[in-house]
Amino acid sequence: KFDISKCDISKNIKDGSSCEFEVTCKVYKGYYESVYETDTEFKMSEGWMLESGIPLDFTPKYKHKSKSFVIWNGSTDTIDPRMHHKLKIYIQLTASKGFELINHTTGDVFKYKKSIEKDELVLSSVYAYRNGER
Repeated sequence: KFDISKCDISKNIKDGSSCEFEVTCKVYKGYYESVYETDTEFKMSEGWMLESGIPLDFTPKYKHKSKSFVIWNGSTDTIDPRMHHKLKIYIQLTASKGFELINHTTGDVFKYKKSIEKDELVLSSVYAYRNGER
């Protein structure tokens, strides 16, 4: 999708039963945004295209059970929840002294300093929720 300013529309009547329209828009951001998210299944028949940069031999994985993992970002943009990018991370772990979640791409660090034992911790945008409470 493109964020555009008001468009100019002109019409040219061809004959009594048809006309031609010309629509001129300005893309003020200078780039387009995907209407899909990379956590949906990649099906070429449902809107994903090769130009989206999806590797044909790659299936992204978003559920992990290890201390270190990689999350694939299908964009060239850095995901930054402070800029209202959609980001939601679900964590369930046991850590008696808390834990750190480090984004090695951006250098961002999320520190949780309380003991946690199999509780659900959700990082939604810039907010943290433990068992549904902020």
